Amino acid sequence: MTRGLSSVRYPDIEAVPEELRPLARVLSRQMLYSDAPDHPRLRALISKAFTSRAVAALRARIFEAVDRIITHAAPTGRMDIVADLARPLPLTIICDLLDVPEQDRPALASWSEPIAEAIGNSRLDADRNREASQSMTDMLAYFRELLTRHDTPPPPTPCAPW
Repeated sequence: MTRGLSSVRYPDIEAVPEELRPLARVLSRQMLYSDAPDHPRLRALISKAFTSRAVAALRARIFEAVDRIITHAAPTGRMDIVADLARPLPLTIICDLLDVPEQDRPALASWSEPIAEAIGNSRLDADRNREASQSMTDMLAYFRELLTRHDTPPPPTPCAPW
């Protein structure tokens, strides 16, 4: 790290406005907002998911998602490239990768908007900060619940050697 520069966005959670603290607590643990030694440790944990082979394997999923989005927009004959493609595509891919059921995706989209706004805008009022924090709380609760659902198939078990 260069002296004086840091990726840590919230070095003192107590200095963050109270209504933004729930969001800041979560964001402060992310790799994006970490310096060494945490950043390289976290990066090593996820690096296998971003090898060129792993990313190439996502290509078909991305094409399918783009096709679904375009097919959805086709009946109108119009498409806003940001609102109709660039905004929903990352969430669509992430939901696909995490096996988020289709019926749950609108909730994730609605939680994502205020969170993204708070991340990208440091001048939100207290109500918008509260909304972003509540959205993060709701999203985390949803993912905890999703991980424990009984209708979610268990991960495959390794085959026994013959």
